[in-house]
Parts: sequence; C-alpha cells; structure tokens
Amino acid sequence: MIAYTVVCRMTDENKVEEWLNWLKNGHIDDVIAGGATDAQIIRLDPNEHPNGQKEHIYEVRYHFKSQDIFDSYLANHAPRLREDGLKRFPPENGFEYNRTMGTIIL
Repeated sequence: MIAYTVVCRMTDENKVEEWLNWLKNGHIDDVIAGGATDAQIIRLDPNEHPNGQKEHIYEVRYHFKSQDIFDSYLANHAPRLREDGLKRFPPENGFEYNRTMGTIIL
C-alpha cells in the first residue's frame, strides 16, 4: 500500500471552509476515481506564520493499493487535479502545498 499525503497551509481563515467544501464535494472523489482507495482530512494544530498571522494546516491522506496504481494516478489524473486546486486556491492567496509519498509497512 502507498500513502500519499498533501499538506496545505493557509493563512486566510475565511478560505478554510471554501477549501474544505471543495475537498469534500468533488476533489477527494476525483482522487478516489483516479485510483485511491480512501481519504482522510486531518486538521493539525495551528501555527503562527512568519508574517504573524495564524496558519491553518491540514493534511489530506490518500491510500493506493500499489505503486503501479499510484504511478497511474500521477500520470493520468494528478496534473489536472493539481491545476484545478492551484487555480482555485493559489499560493499568491496564501496557500502552500507540500506532498509526500511512502510505502505503508504496517
């Protein structure tokens, strides 16, 4: 199994619900249609951003049954889905994204 995590940091509290609604009402379903078996949204404890604003941090964790399925997702679905997310919630509006991938061993 593959664990794929996207961390989103945002400073605009007014955008948090809009971003969560986008995830819950389409984006997660699109990633699952692209090969993920499930998804979790985890709200992490907020930090203070270097500019002094409160930073809202979320992890979205997806699981894929195999490396081949994950690779297919990256090649055939991720570019379109990432582009949509960046268009709606761009870095210039206070959104920062980081992605990690790893093999589940337990």
